[in-house]
Amino acid sequence: MNRFTHEFFIPYPYSQENFRIRVQMDRPHRKSRPSYLAQLEMEIDGVFKAVARCDDWHDKPHIDRCHPNGTVTKQWLDDTGDNLKNMGNGITLLMRIAPVEIARFNNEYNKLQPGRDRGNSR
Repeated sequence: MNRFTHEFFIPYPYSQENFRIRVQMDRPHRKSRPSYLAQLEMEIDGVFKAVARCDDWHDKPHIDRCHPNGTVTKQWLDDTGDNLKNMGNGITLLMRIAPVEIARFNNEYNKLQPGRDRGNSR
């Protein structure tokens, strides 16, 4: 069961159709956490996989960099004290770093799948 009340997708501009940002959030007035998740996703073999996500699980805003081997690295982000502002900052951050994160994920994925060019797969 999804704990969030709203979900929408932002197509990632300047790229192919197989990248997007998924946003899930609670009611805007909600003060408790977790209140949002913004996730950069890449389509692999018809399934969208997380590349990086910003959220406020663990009671603080942070970015998780997801790796194709199933591990995640976490970096804490500044907390404005306003869940909606933190969500907006997370979406902006994902849009800004998406090219680097997509390249990182592709590089790691290709190392796990020798001989396969992930960048042009649909």
